[in-house]
Amino acid sequence: MKTLKIIKKLFLLIFILFFIVQNANAANRSLSLALLYTNDIHGAIDASFAYYLNPEFPPKTGNLASIKTILNNYKTLIGSDTYLLLDAGDFFQGTPLSNLSKGEAVIDIFNELGYTAVCPGNHDFDMGFDNLKNLAKILKANLLCCNIFEEAANTIPEIFKPYIIQQIENLKIGIIGVITDDMPRLSSGQNIKGLKFINSAQAVSKYVDILKIIEKCDIIIVLSHLGFEEDKILASKVKGIDIIIGGHSHTGVRKIYNDPENHTLITQAFSKGGTLGNLTLIIDLDAKKILNFKHELISLFSDQFPPDKKILERIKYWKDKYEKGFDDVIGYTKYNLQKSSLESNLGNLICDALMHRYGVDVAFQNSGGIRAEIKKGNITLRDIFNVLPFDNEVMLLKMTGAELAEALEVSVLGTHGILQVGGVEMVFNPNAPRYKKVKSAKVKGQPIDKDKIYTVATNSYLIESEGATYAVFKGAQYIENTHDVLRDVVIDYIRQKKNIEVEIEGRIKTE
Repeated sequence: MKTLKIIKKLFLLIFILFFIVQNANAANRSLSLALLYTNDIHGAIDASFAYYLNPEFPPKTGNLASIKTILNNYKTLIGSDTYLLLDAGDFFQGTPLSNLSKGEAVIDIFNELGYTAVCPGNHDFDMGFDNLKNLAKILKANLLCCNIFEEAANTIPEIFKPYIIQQIENLKIGIIGVITDDMPRLSSGQNIKGLKFINSAQAVSKYVDILKIIEKCDIIIVLSHLGFEEDKILASKVKGIDIIIGGHSHTGVRKIYNDPENHTLITQAFSKGGTLGNLTLIIDLDAKKILNFKHELISLFSDQFPPDKKILERIKYWKDKYEKGFDDVIGYTKYNLQKSSLESNLGNLICDALMHRYGVDVAFQNSGGIRAEIKKGNITLRDIFNVLPFDNEVMLLKMTGAELAEALEVSVLGTHGILQVGGVEMVFNPNAPRYKKVKSAKVKGQPIDKDKIYTVATNSYLIESEGATYAVFKGAQYIENTHDVLRDVVIDYIRQKKNIEVEIEGRIKTE
């Protein structure tokens, strides 16, 4: 009898302990969710080199093929229960492969990796909205943007969703997409014809309210192509955003930014596909709250993350299709050809090619259109495609000296990259008042005559841009589109010269 009582007490104790353990487990149910993200890939799906780490001996990165390796082994390499793969825009336009395939090669690899959502960037419109529509048809991921509208219908175009909701366990996660308000200035008018871009903060605020109040979402993520500083402004203006995964400014956010007022986490992962961002959230599934997080930018070194063979095979398929002859040597450069926020020898080379081809008085090239640099040594077709990935055409103008002087003042306003020049020598004071910064300017050694007519060569972006920044070029007395692609003009020039020895010549000086 006594033994039976002891057994009953033991069973009761075991039951109580079991009950306590079960309740403890129930009270601490959690999920680790990795938000894996890229931005500003610019078509760099293939392996590349991290020159920013070591210009002389850059380590090799596996880019998207290395991302696939991480995804295949995410539980070991990331340590999360599950993940979402996201991209914050400018996914195509920037490499020969992406340009010649009109983005299709990039979308094919995106589909292989299984992206959940992508927002567009300004350069994703560089081949026109119709081309982006075609890419959207084959993209398996959701293409998100809440602030692009068709002017005629005043509705969001069919290819975009303003947001999606991902159900993971008992969590509802809302993801909104948004693009920079600055599209009219950043994109050629033809490429965004029929579209309007509404205020990003107002649009995001609208959909945050919908996701919070109507859809009852627990976590809200914004995929943003606004730029890091603009993301900070967005976070301060709009309450309710938990996370902003950004793009556009190519910022590497190693220490995550936490908005001091609304506690929005903001991050971004450099550019050109050599880095994968990882923001792993530890979430209480009962309280439906973020308990903690881990944040890192993963450099996709090939020796650390061996590229996935299937992705390499797909990339080879596209390269064989579009890149025949791209590594043929067309010339030799004695010096590194570099970009700069002031005069650059690479800018000088482009302007010299224009001067040589068209015999004009002056040549202009926007610094922002120069997208890569060339190491001293052999120059290949691939190098020039990387430097000038956009299919801008050469435009010939006749401008008065007064218009030319205004163009130079616009060039040094400091609101955008300076204009590289040919045929011009100018001195400016960056601290002087707006439109009074240029202290001296000469064309072919002579002071600019405001009444004289000068011939000018530049690219179609400066003419067709819808913003007010380069409006001075639209007012030129005469404009002719040669339909010569600027990149081809530079290639022909290098082939003719063979040996390139262009240096900094003092075309642009500061006082």
